[in-house]
Amino acid sequence: MIKQENYNPMKHILLLACTLFVFGSCTEKTLAPVVTDDIPPGEVTNAVVENIPGGANIKFLIPEDTDLAYVRATFLRNGVERDTRSSLYTNQLSIEGLSDVTPQDVKLYSVDRSENVSNPVSVTIEPMTPSYLTIYESLKITPDFGGARFTWDNEDETPIFINLLADDTTSTLKSREIHYTSQVIGDRSLRGFASEPIKFAAIVGDRYDNYSDTIIETITPLFEEKFDKTEWRIVPLANDHDWNAWGFDDENIYDDNTESYAHTWGGTGWPQMFTIDLGGLKKFSRMKLWQRLSSDGFYYAHGNPKTWEVYGRADEPEMDGSWDNWTLINECSMVKPSGLPMGSVTNEDIDAAHDGHEFTFDVDTTPEVRYIRIKITATWDGATYCNFAEMSVFGQSQGAN
Repeated sequence: MIKQENYNPMKHILLLACTLFVFGSCTEKTLAPVVTDDIPPGEVTNAVVENIPGGANIKFLIPEDTDLAYVRATFLRNGVERDTRSSLYTNQLSIEGLSDVTPQDVKLYSVDRSENVSNPVSVTIEPMTPSYLTIYESLKITPDFGGARFTWDNEDETPIFINLLADDTTSTLKSREIHYTSQVIGDRSLRGFASEPIKFAAIVGDRYDNYSDTIIETITPLFEEKFDKTEWRIVPLANDHDWNAWGFDDENIYDDNTESYAHTWGGTGWPQMFTIDLGGLKKFSRMKLWQRLSSDGFYYAHGNPKTWEVYGRADEPEMDGSWDNWTLINECSMVKPSGLPMGSVTNEDIDAAHDGHEFTFDVDTTPEVRYIRIKITATWDGATYCNFAEMSVFGQSQGAN
């Protein structure tokens, strides 16, 4: 007999629960479809093909089987059989990534929840020219300052990559950069080359392992140098802004360090300006500007410049800040590759920010200048201040004092 003082009802309840759990755990469960049969579903009907670049969209009517799970299409991509599926909630599927315009038969199957497969329905697709090939046909390689410029059109905004190549010291084409993009207008340059004949090349590829032929051009880069920023100095004109706010330094504008910043005070009015003496007459080819990049939240936001104007002159400016005798030589607008709203960035956006946004000058109409004045007209987030990391200018030095 159990003595009352030693009896613990909670302990007995726990023991019983553990015993039931152990026995229950030993029971093996088999997962299976709720409904099983060996009856194939009906076939799709009224299949209609819409040919697209590198593939096709196929619409159809699904059978009325209550246990239909999906429709599957089988096709060949680069000689390998592939398949794609649509659920029972849609009546179309897409075939993408074909490498050429060769017609092929595509088989459509209905599949039910028991994995029974219908008889195939065959349709013929005739893919239009794949985007990677039309992009390749549009690609041009032309002389640029210090290298070559690659341009192309991507009207379908297809995600692609451009492999940019150039001769190395052994006259062998070597990959110098792989540029991933889906922008409508493509524009990329390889620089850092001497002004002598050299082979440049490019290959276009897509995410389905399709690759174009190689376009090769022998060109002579235009002579270009990066202007020596040790010759630069800030010229504090009367109506320019103070770029030393919050412990930052205006000389960070040209210290060749993209991790240091120049910053104005909030609420000091628009547009916001600064003036630089380049130390001698210069013929501009391009300018690069780096945003403030200290964290993800700063990309294309937080007072980073969005639009600005570049003015130049050869003679020393009036210290009162008068705009007399200044010539507008460029209007710049920073472009976010993805076009996404502020706060959302892609890897392409981030890469562009770290590469520095580039702006070219018309060498035929841009005069030689010694002094430049930057007028920032808008920031990305509409802040009452402005900040950025670095500015570099390239071209040809015509002389120095």
